[in-house]
Amino acid sequence: MLWVAGPTPWAAALAVGLAMVAMHATRTFHPPAGIDPLLVVVNAMPWSFLLVPVAAGALALALFAYCWHLAVRRFDWPTRWW
Repeated sequence: MLWVAGPTPWAAALAVGLAMVAMHATRTFHPPAGIDPLLVVVNAMPWSFLLVPVAAGALALALFAYCWHLAVRRFDWPTRWW
């Protein structure tokens, strides 16, 4: 899309809109994630930009959450509701 339209406002709006449609379709809606395709289009960055920081950040967060839950596991949840 970027090579067709260039870094125009219409291409930026379309990129963000398509990202929102994809997030809605996968039920993973996260509004701040719309900035990633916007940065790619406005700054004419390569699409690999989405893979390196976004995938690395998501992997780091998932790894940290996994380690955190292993470290602070004190009991099986829930032991009781009240």
